[in-house]
Amino acid sequence: MLTKSLLAFASIAISALACTPPAGSGFAKAAPPTSLFIYNVGTGAITPSNAALVDKSPVDGGQDRTTLMTFNDPSGGTSNNCLIFFDPSDPSLTATGSRKLDLFTSNAPAPPGGNPGWGPPGNQRNNQLVRWTVAPGSVSTDATYGSLTFACNSLNNAGFEIVGVYDTDTVSYKTFGVCVAYN
Repeated sequence: MLTKSLLAFASIAISALACTPPAGSGFAKAAPPTSLFIYNVGTGAITPSNAALVDKSPVDGGQDRTTLMTFNDPSGGTSNNCLIFFDPSDPSLTATGSRKLDLFTSNAPAPPGGNPGWGPPGNQRNNQLVRWTVAPGSVSTDATYGSLTFACNSLNNAGFEIVGVYDTDTVSYKTFGVCVAYN
């Protein structure tokens, strides 16, 4: 009986730590990326990670880092549209500096095992979609450069990258941040 109670509690706790669709968006569910990678701008290394990190500093010797994300259709083919958004309610979210992030599409997702340094595939940065200002508990959209709504089936193995905007930015989170909303 105790084991059953503990499992039920753990399930409730885990479900409480999930992306929440933006209020008024019309979407009922949300999901985090299926994988995260840290891209080192100075070395070209792509490292699998269980946390997101964007770090830019004029004193880091050119070792700025961005986060590469891979999404798959979270609806399993049952939803026509998905919305990519930033959920600022992750309790592990920290943000310093300008707290501004740019979101880009990628030509290809990061390789599953990462990459030790320069050479293919690189970060595959493509089109800029949005600029956000983030802080624990809040996010604002500063500019939108493309649609944040996609056909859900286009999110099968789809890559994205979050990048710091100004010279000094550090943003990190463990559970969720950039998410996809769907019905």
